[in-house]
Amino acid sequence: DWPKIEDVAQRRKWLERSVGSHHLAYVIYTSGSTGRPKGVLTQHANVTSLLLSTESLFSFNSKDVWSCFHSYCFDFSIWEIFGCLFSGGELIVIPTAVSRSTEDFLDIIFKKKVTVLNQTPSAFYALLDSFEKRDIEADLDLKWIIFGGEKLNPAKLKPWFKNYSNSKTQLVNMYGITETTVHVTHHKVTEEDMGSSRSLIGRSIPSLGVYVLDQYQALQPIGVPGELCISGDGLARGYLNQPELTDEKFIDNPFEEGTKLYRSGDLARWLGDGTIEYLGRMDDQVKVRGYRIELGEIEGQLNEHRVVQSSVVIVKEQGDSKLLIAYYTLAKGISGATEEAPDFRAYLSEQLPDYMLPTAFIELDNIPLTSNGKIDRKQLVKQEVTLESKEAYVGARTETEATLVAIWEGVLKVERIGVKDNFFELGGHSLLVMSLRAKIELSLDINISVSAIFERPTIEKLTKLLMDESDNVKSSLPIVPIQPYGCKPPLFCVHQGGGITHCYIRLAQRLKKLDDEQPVYGLQMKGLEENENFHKSIEEMAAYYIEAMVKIQPQGPYNILGWSSGGVIAYEMAQQLIQKGEEMELLAILDSSIDDSMGELIDDDDIEASLDTVTAIVLGLLNLSTVPEELKDLAPESRLIRILNIARERGLISTDFNLEYARRMAHSWQVSQGTMQRYKPSRYDQQVTHFIATQNLPNDRAEVEAMKKRQSYLTPDMVIHEIDCLHGEMMTPPHVEVIANKLYQYLGEKIS
Repeated sequence: DWPKIEDVAQRRKWLERSVGSHHLAYVIYTSGSTGRPKGVLTQHANVTSLLLSTESLFSFNSKDVWSCFHSYCFDFSIWEIFGCLFSGGELIVIPTAVSRSTEDFLDIIFKKKVTVLNQTPSAFYALLDSFEKRDIEADLDLKWIIFGGEKLNPAKLKPWFKNYSNSKTQLVNMYGITETTVHVTHHKVTEEDMGSSRSLIGRSIPSLGVYVLDQYQALQPIGVPGELCISGDGLARGYLNQPELTDEKFIDNPFEEGTKLYRSGDLARWLGDGTIEYLGRMDDQVKVRGYRIELGEIEGQLNEHRVVQSSVVIVKEQGDSKLLIAYYTLAKGISGATEEAPDFRAYLSEQLPDYMLPTAFIELDNIPLTSNGKIDRKQLVKQEVTLESKEAYVGARTETEATLVAIWEGVLKVERIGVKDNFFELGGHSLLVMSLRAKIELSLDINISVSAIFERPTIEKLTKLLMDESDNVKSSLPIVPIQPYGCKPPLFCVHQGGGITHCYIRLAQRLKKLDDEQPVYGLQMKGLEENENFHKSIEEMAAYYIEAMVKIQPQGPYNILGWSSGGVIAYEMAQQLIQKGEEMELLAILDSSIDDSMGELIDDDDIEASLDTVTAIVLGLLNLSTVPEELKDLAPESRLIRILNIARERGLISTDFNLEYARRMAHSWQVSQGTMQRYKPSRYDQQVTHFIATQNLPNDRAEVEAMKKRQSYLTPDMVIHEIDCLHGEMMTPPHVEVIANKLYQYLGEKIS
């Protein structure tokens, strides 16, 4: 055949090819976070770009031995197979059965003298135990351990650096996405990284551009989280037979005309040294009882605990409630049988607000993984969860306790509740307290206040209150003990227009973390309960609250705070206390208007506008900014009934939050507005600390200055702190932490 082979024309014919760099190389399906498989169309040029652009970073060569650990249905295998063959190395294909046994897999790594190991972090954490059982003096040929596929917690790599710090192995964390051809960034992991659980993903590989953008595709400053977006030669063609999804995720690049930008759906931020920190999936953000929660933030804090090897937090539906469940594995050398059970709830409460605390902490031998080596969250969601109290079980001893146990089990959808179990540790929350109270009143034919349940969250304590004839079960005082413990003078927080004080719970929790001797009490509006009459003026409210307040703190100096219309009441309370010869230490008002032109009078009996306010509150729980189109033509009451039904179906409000209660809330708001607009404040010459929500300020600067001038006449000694938020966001994270920190400085200075 040599004549044919030497024939130039024939050779050229053989070399003719119809496949170009722009043609399809493969389609790999990825379910991502939605669970719906998407076929990613990757071209030959995408793969060759990956291999060529990383060549200078690793200098792989023909002497390298790679393990092909991952399924060819997972794009990590593209890097393993073609990264090896591109550099002429030897590829060891790991059988599935071997990949499921860390000991057998490690045997191959040593026997075959593997130099390049690619692993998801979850798979490598499991492999670490097997590494530690080996003779650390044994020959280890690994030059590179490359992580990818999920978030890396560098703190979990301490055993590696302890045993193999002198080896020639370099650990590299690579962030990547199937749609951008396996890898996007790289970061060399060092021992210095072990001091933190944050996942550094470094800088982009040379052929790609990386951006951190806000929701409007504008660049985020250093340190500010945003969506990670990628441009460059690695971008795939799009999704197979899904043009709408392709257009949604592969958008026009606003920074380079004629190119595309891939929206990853991942959260990240730039650090000051030009590297990137990976924060987790944007769709790992869940909404539980109206609060937006990043599951990765809880996992990160739990992973910092000394006994935890790894953890996963999921949301589980139980009845009409959503519960946060934390699964964890113990660190090597820690035995669940011999160690005292750690109080994870107490530990996390030091770093996280109460609504982010998991209801249950469940120990596992191993975190379940998918065939691709990633955490199998779906398997965890399917598992049955039995909630248990950390208290030793004590059953009902009286008829009253037995009745309360049955009520609690029905409300919480939890079996075998003991009389020492804490309502809130078993998944209870403020929205279920209303339902609990209604059922107690109906079953035992008594009256009981909401604050009584907050103050006595166990059946044992609540029964003692109910059976103590000398104790007035339903107190006529408007005091709510939000956080009643501590030896320092309390901070009294006056209700908003809706009349209730539960909005201050997070503020009290933050202050307690800063100083556990700082009590916080709420002053709740009279009239919310049935057969109670509302006060008709700010002056009446202030006098009534002072009468209640002095039963807790007989003498000054006093610390009083009020938000919105509560700020006006707090202002009048301070005036009346000064007139009585008492001292004020702190008067703090949150975004309240204190001037002598409070507005036109309104009709206290006009309930329609106030029902719209209650509607807006419930819409906020549903994550809706406006009324759905199909409900806009309904009358206010009918519209609110529909919206309340939706919220109840989703477990966002209790079953007892009905139209009647909504009307009482609306009426209380209407009364607050009316009394505030009739109020004529007088001059107050002592210091006022004012927190202003800047996003609600008028655009007209002249109007802002006029408002300040009016207030400065009445409150010449005013200290202003600007909070970058909307009025309704002041008691939500992260703004509530900022306000609490400022208040702590005032309280600390004046009390110490």
